[in-house]
Amino acid sequence: MVHLFQENLWSLFKVRVFCINTIAWTMALFFYVRHNQHCEIGMYSLFAAAEYVFVVSNMIFHFQAYYDFAQVHFCASSSTFISNTKSIV
Repeated sequence: MVHLFQENLWSLFKVRVFCINTIAWTMALFFYVRHNQHCEIGMYSLFAAAEYVFVVSNMIFHFQAYYDFAQVHFCASSSTFISNTKSIV
């Protein structure tokens, strides 16, 4: 079992990207609601900028799985058991 806070899986870099991601979507939501309720100048532009930061930070965060699981090999098979021995019928 892999622990979530293991150094490889939850590095300081990923924590920082996660915080940036959370702040970006919160700000995007705030600017979107403010634009729709008050129609202030520049709010939609700030929403778009925050949304771009959210999308890029989300891509960076999830791309880290490539490095986290670089040594892991996954194999999916339709059979439940594969044996090297021949069965006697």
